[in-house]
Amino acid sequence: MIQHLKCKVIGVDFSPNMRALAASYVDDPNFFALDPAMLDILKEHYVDAAVAVWALQHCLDLKEAIWDIWTAVPPDGSLIVVNNKTRCLPVENGEWDDDGLNVDEMIQHGGFERTAIGALEDSIAPGWMKDATFWAVYRRV
Repeated sequence: MIQHLKCKVIGVDFSPNMRALAASYVDDPNFFALDPAMLDILKEHYVDAAVAVWALQHCLDLKEAIWDIWTAVPPDGSLIVVNNKTRCLPVENGEWDDDGLNVDEMIQHGGFERTAIGALEDSIAPGWMKDATFWAVYRRV
């Protein structure tokens, strides 16, 4: 995105290890990684768009995460999502539990209007993952 769109990118992740990994992969002064607790610093300075890739399904408080994105994106701004159709949270022994919460519906109830939706190709999400995943573009209303 930085090279093709000539933009600045803020990576947001709960995990310090993932933030460090992202910074090691993106060695560019137009990128920095941020803990979600620090999103408040952006509330008065809109970002142009938000991109969430296989992240929202793991949020314990999905409604709050969507609110944080809503407050960072300007009216008519975009949210681009690649995600599992339903939420999948960690449980004991490193396992994951699908609680059936529809991520797309939660995003739409959180103040975003879906403008496009589709399925992923096999090369991006093969097998069972392809059937359980969607991509969508939303507009903040």
